[in-house]
Amino acid sequence: MRTRITRTAWFGPRRFGWGLSPASWQGWIALAVWTAALVVGLTLWPGVTTTIVCLAGLTILILLTSDPPGGSFGRSSR
Repeated sequence: MRTRITRTAWFGPRRFGWGLSPASWQGWIALAVWTAALVVGLTLWPGVTTTIVCLAGLTILILLTSDPPGGSFGRSSR
């Protein structure tokens, strides 16, 4: 079982499908900051490395501040 580093989950299971989406205002702020960092990073240092570094940072942040992903795909509704 994975432990969150935050009191509340910033990212949680999506309503439909499998994956995570922002579940609190902190998650939306983190996503906005990440988008700005990606745009600035690609403007200053265009390339695949910048994209990989930004995606790795977002992935680590989501793993540390989220509930486990889930969804109803393949599950019974009972």
